[in-house]
Amino acid sequence: MRMKQIAEGFAFKQFIVSHARCAMKVGTDGVLLGAWVQPPASDHEGNEPCALDIGTGSGLIALMLAQRFPQLTRIVGIDISADAVAQANENFARSPWHERLNAIEADFRSAAPADMRLARFRLIVCNPPFFTGGKDMAAERAAARQSTTLPLPLLIAKAAHLLQPAGTLAIIIPCHQATEAIIHAAAAGLHLTRRTDVRTKPDKPLTRALLQWQAPAPTDGENATIERPPTLHSTLTLTTSHQSESGEASPEYIALIQDFYLHL
Repeated sequence: MRMKQIAEGFAFKQFIVSHARCAMKVGTDGVLLGAWVQPPASDHEGNEPCALDIGTGSGLIALMLAQRFPQLTRIVGIDISADAVAQANENFARSPWHERLNAIEADFRSAAPADMRLARFRLIVCNPPFFTGGKDMAAERAAARQSTTLPLPLLIAKAAHLLQPAGTLAIIIPCHQATEAIIHAAAAGLHLTRRTDVRTKPDKPLTRALLQWQAPAPTDGENATIERPPTLHSTLTLTTSHQSESGEASPEYIALIQDFYLHL
């Protein structure tokens, strides 16, 4: 099972994503995160229900959020690449949710909330750069892929600062980085609510970790008891095949992405 590729990019059920000018192309990691993240918790303080997609690239994840969560009134994508931002805005403009979507060119490491045109966010998502090598990579692609562009501790600490009370942060990273991410998030006051480890085939090792945290909710006083739900931990296998077989998408994977892929 694959996304339907067209001349300009990929066609999904409700939108088209062009990515010719983006260093990072549409891929499984982005689709997984956009389909997996749960809706953010309800807010009772009057904060605007808005979302931020860090390193938006083609705008794929932002588009998936717009399709899944109509309660989000605004979804902002941020990227350091002017070409990616232009392409994301083109993808947004022709989508059914163009009035709720916007991409801006900025460096998340130094951008202030005013630069992102919003104060704080109900939901923040990121498919972050995580490669550490690759001297033969083009400079733009390297910037989009390598962890030095957006170090994990900085990403988590700043995202935690930008979350509304009880807001949600969700990322997808290699499994071997999950423990580091969880430690940094705990230091930033975030509670891990969900974790799903991903493998491509039943006989393959786990390669990706989907992680979701929640920021502290408002309390009635300093001594109020904070009840935190247990972390939901699961495993997702993408295909039913073994190493020597091509295989088909697993029922769990189909259930996750059936609202997006044209052909299953």
